[in-house]
Order: sequence, then C-alpha cells, then structure tokens
Amino acid sequence: MKIKILTLGLIYILTISVSIIHASPKDTTPGKYNNWGRMINDLEIIKSFKATNYSKLNIQDIDISNIQYQLDEFSADKKAEIVKQGIRILLDRIKNKVQNLEVIISNTEKSTKALVLRISITFIGVETVTKWWSPLARVEIQGELLESQSDGALLKFTTQRASTVKGLSESSNLSFDPSKNSEAQRKDLIIVEYTKAINNDFKELGDDVVEMLFSFK
Repeated sequence: MKIKILTLGLIYILTISVSIIHASPKDTTPGKYNNWGRMINDLEIIKSFKATNYSKLNIQDIDISNIQYQLDEFSADKKAEIVKQGIRILLDRIKNKVQNLEVIISNTEKSTKALVLRISITFIGVETVTKWWSPLARVEIQGELLESQSDGALLKFTTQRASTVKGLSESSNLSFDPSKNSEAQRKDLIIVEYTKAINNDFKELGDDVVEMLFSFK
C-alpha cells in the first residue's frame, strides 16, 4: 500500500514539474536553441523583435524542391497530391490560428508593418519501427522569419512532427489479411492510413509555427 501511494505521489510530482516546464516563458533572446518551447527542434534567433509590433504576416510560396520521401507505396501522382493537401492544411492552420495579424499569401510588396514567413518542406515519410508496432508518419519543415522592408532575417527554425499510423499494426482489426484482401485493397488501405497521419502532422506543424511566432511578444 505504501509503495502504491509513493508511486502515485511521484507521478503527481512529475506531472506538476512537466506542467511548470511547459508553462515557463520561452527564451526569446538571440542565440541558438535545441528543443525550444514545446515542439521546435532547432531555433536560431538572429534579432530581437516583437510580433505585436507588426500588422501583417506574408507567407511566401512553400518550397517543395528538396523534399525527401519515404513513401514506397505512393506513386508520383499520389506524392504530389499529398504535398498539395499538406500545404493547404498547413496554410489553413496558420491562417486560422494567427491573431492580430492579417495573413497574406505570396505577396512581394514591401512593408514596414509586415513579417515574411518562408517555409520549406524537407521530409515526408512513414517509418516502421517493428512489425508489432504501428508505423510513424513524419513530416519535417524548415523556415525563416524576416522583416518585409529590409529582408533581414529574424529567426530560422527546423522542426518535425510524427503521428502514429492507425489500423496497420499486426494486432489491429484493420490489419491486412492476404487471404481475404487483394493486393490493390492492401495498397489502398496503406495509402489511406498513411495520408491521415501525414495530414495530422501538417496540422500540428501549423500550430507549432503559430505558437512560436506569438511567443515573441
């Protein structure tokens, strides 16, 4: 009984400690940071700024020229489709979450009251740890935030998200059974479940970018 109470107490203390860490103010002074904030893996703050001093956020065309894929089940058309869908989710998430800034897409006009956000998608893939665990879909992006008027960089970042691909583990009810399903059905199931997880990654990355931006108050 004492061991059980002690264990519960330790779990409670750990939970409170984690909450305090996540609730603590993020460092916004110039410098390089690993695992900054909640989910930004690498951040370089080049110049101090306040997002609240600006009225517009200009999101440039998202760069997809250097994407590395790990999507063996996807045709070239399916890869293009998932990138297009991912960009739409990412942009919609940023636009819907940003407050006090007018979001503009791909505007080249210079303005002293505008921030410029550039994003590159660098990786989209699904990684299988073991056959006993559900695969993980992972999306990685890089980006930088600049002042519109001067083109001066304010910060650069790299971050990623990984989501569990549900329905494909060996213990799952949706697991492929060669005796009952055709190869085409198997491939369709894989693509559907991979796509759901990748879309979720793009959604969460959008949230992370907005959270990062508005930490600079």
